[in-house]
Amino acid sequence: MLKELLEKGYFPAELPEPFTIRSYASAVCSSSLPAMIPYTFGKKGPKYSSKCSTFNLARRGKLRRVLSVPNPINYYHCAKSISDNWTTLEAHYKKSDQSLSRPVADTNRALGWEQGFSRLSDSKLNTRSASKYILKADISNFYPSIYTHSIPWALHTKATAKSSFAFSASIGNQIDTHVRNCQEMQTKGVPIGPDTSFAIAELILTSIDESLTPSVGSKYHRYIDDFEFGCTSFQQAESTLAKLQEALEQYELTLNSSKTKIIELPCPLDPIWLHELKNYHFRNGRTKQKNDLLHYFDLVMDYLGKFPDDPIVKYAILKSSSRLTYTSNWPAYQSIILQWSIAEPGILPIALDFIKFYESNGYLINKSELQDTLEFLIAEHAPMGHTSEVCYAIFGMMLFGLTFSDSTVKVLSEIENPFIALLTLDAQQRKLISSAHTFTLWRSLMTPSELTTSNWLLAYEALVKGWLPSSTGKDYVSSDPGFKYLKARNVYFYDESSIAAYSPAPKYWALKDITAEQLKYVLEPSNKVLQPTSYLGGRARR
Repeated sequence: MLKELLEKGYFPAELPEPFTIRSYASAVCSSSLPAMIPYTFGKKGPKYSSKCSTFNLARRGKLRRVLSVPNPINYYHCAKSISDNWTTLEAHYKKSDQSLSRPVADTNRALGWEQGFSRLSDSKLNTRSASKYILKADISNFYPSIYTHSIPWALHTKATAKSSFAFSASIGNQIDTHVRNCQEMQTKGVPIGPDTSFAIAELILTSIDESLTPSVGSKYHRYIDDFEFGCTSFQQAESTLAKLQEALEQYELTLNSSKTKIIELPCPLDPIWLHELKNYHFRNGRTKQKNDLLHYFDLVMDYLGKFPDDPIVKYAILKSSSRLTYTSNWPAYQSIILQWSIAEPGILPIALDFIKFYESNGYLINKSELQDTLEFLIAEHAPMGHTSEVCYAIFGMMLFGLTFSDSTVKVLSEIENPFIALLTLDAQQRKLISSAHTFTLWRSLMTPSELTTSNWLLAYEALVKGWLPSSTGKDYVSSDPGFKYLKARNVYFYDESSIAAYSPAPKYWALKDITAEQLKYVLEPSNKVLQPTSYLGGRARR
């Protein structure tokens, strides 16, 4: 499990393609790992702590989430404390029958949900049966508000944990210490993104379930921090709400008032827009397909205006991939995709994936329109610190070989963020950015002290790759007790070769749901654009 947590559960899944952790996982799982500080210690305090790099992520609607990438030395210890004690943690998770999000080994990430979203509709129906009301509740700002000392409370009870604070006294104390070391000893919050935090969150929520069921019963389900209770009366719903709040207070958590409500049944399981878009049919034939695409675009934008906080555009673009576009309709479809990217920037990774797929199969991409859109997104989101939009726009520029304007480079060079910096420096190596740009801000961060700040990724990677010089004139990475081992083992966290090797990611596509016979109807008559057999035989089975 340790290698899984390091190889598949460390960097958030939402990072652009070049960011990688495979060489890191192999290195620190090696028997050659030094048996000395900083790779083996049970210490705590500022001397052993560091700060996470952050990635400001666009979410559904206009919401955002700050993802964190802990320092690799401290993350190793956090992952090891969890993997070493996984049997104990598993036993704890099994105390809750209400959770749909019990952590289990996964294929794509280190950890996934045991039941997942596929069971959500069934669980909603079971909860609502023989109920007059439902109580929907959501914990406010859950991951950032977790009190790290509540980890031992959840595992060993509050009284036991408070009677012994020593690192060696309990598993909970060890995990608590390693989490705090990942974030400058802060006790408030856990990093969002690594799978270790998912495991920690479920520890606490399982204990909340355990304390709730004796008083409210088992007629409810929970997925992560979202609760739904079935109640026979409004009074019972109010009583359940009070008991839930009391249980959360024991772990210093509170409810999100805007998402907590008592609803009289019957009520819809899913929003109306989901049903309308799900059942939308794209007809065969060039003219009909184009008309349907234009109508579909208007329908999506109308629903977006009515439900601005719902993930409408993301669902819409995925649904639109259920039919291949005729080459004559591709210009309109590209424009629609790019306009959706501006309307909801969180779908930019999917849009780039679609466009790359069509380009790789012979479609002519309007690169001028694409460049204008990507540079607009950089100019629009850089001042607001929206890392994901800026990073994916840079990634898109590299993916399609687009030259950066000087005004765009100036905007990028003023941002202190390691993900943006490394992508931009890579673009300069590809001669998409003039060598005249020296990036003064990022050069100033090339110091040994930055290896424990939020800029650790830039300070390590840019020096190892030779993209920026050390501001001290010395190889500070080789002098650092933790990072020198990673350098000696040729560990890298950014793989510039991934751009050339990039192929559209099957996880985004709805094409896997259509048959080879259906595919024939949307291909050009010559069938020269795409080889349906190879596509369906490879990606679609995954």
